[in-house]
Amino acid sequence: MNQPLVTIVIAAYKSQPEYLSAALESAVCQTWREVEVIVGDDSPDQTLREVVASFNDPRIIYRHNRPSLGVARNHWTRFREARGEYIAVLNHDDCFAPTFLERLVPPLEQHPELALAFCDQWIIDAEGKVLLEETEKQSAGYKRAQLAEGVHRPLFGLVGSETIELVRGTVFRRKLLPAILPDDAGPAYDMRLTYLLCKNGLGAFYTSDRLHNYRYHADMLSRRLGVDGWLAVARSWREISCDRNFALVHRTARHKVSQAYVQCALASYREDQRWDSFLFGVQSLRMVPSFQGMGACFLPLLPQSVVDRLLLLRRWVTSDPGSDRYRRLAA
Repeated sequence: MNQPLVTIVIAAYKSQPEYLSAALESAVCQTWREVEVIVGDDSPDQTLREVVASFNDPRIIYRHNRPSLGVARNHWTRFREARGEYIAVLNHDDCFAPTFLERLVPPLEQHPELALAFCDQWIIDAEGKVLLEETEKQSAGYKRAQLAEGVHRPLFGLVGSETIELVRGTVFRRKLLPAILPDDAGPAYDMRLTYLLCKNGLGAFYTSDRLHNYRYHADMLSRRLGVDGWLAVARSWREISCDRNFALVHRTARHKVSQAYVQCALASYREDQRWDSFLFGVQSLRMVPSFQGMGACFLPLLPQSVVDRLLLLRRWVTSDPGSDRYRRLAA
């Protein structure tokens, strides 16, 4: 059987060389033969070029962005360069199982009505050790543990529950990419693109096989979200909350918007932008009235020591990482 080409996109930024090397190794060692790998490097220097060059593999293409593009535009630019019929996104610190593409591409070939195929995943630590308890929490929290293997259509509910994660074990059809991709997607680019791929009622194939390794470590980009990052999250969920096709998840989406505005308020407070912090609290309450939104409104009136204690308490109460994709990022 003739295998269609698959493009694996890796967006890098000040990556640990050993992490990027492991990601590249997992990409070029796929049992699916027809692969190209595009590395988009947003780092201020070209140190990572040496990591790519060490593979001496013509299937790997290195692009150094000057000026830097930011996380969303880095991906969008690489997507436009992709030659593959299918695209898979691989974080620069994650890894694919060798059979990742072999397992996920054939269902897309067999079912032209599918937009994407995705799998479950392992959570690993900085050294690559599997975190079994964390893995099970993630699978349950994002409702993959109870999801039946096979074809699902439409995908509105799966997008609302964040069961589909574009950068954590997904292959999608390149031809479904919108002609214009949103530059304001920021670090929420993956969720925004998942929504865009699924909004027209297409389906997906799911396998419970854990074919992707998601690495937890101190330098994760997702742990450093600021005001702009949380605003991007709010915009993504707000778009979903206004889409008639997603009516069943509008309430969930509005809660997600409200939570994101609370995080904007906290980030503004840390930057001593007290008035902005209050305004974000008001925006949170306008979406969904909540104690968190009310607390955000009162943040500017509280001394830093009190806020620090409240944040510690909130972190302890919301310590289940599987219940909300962004909850663990609040610290």
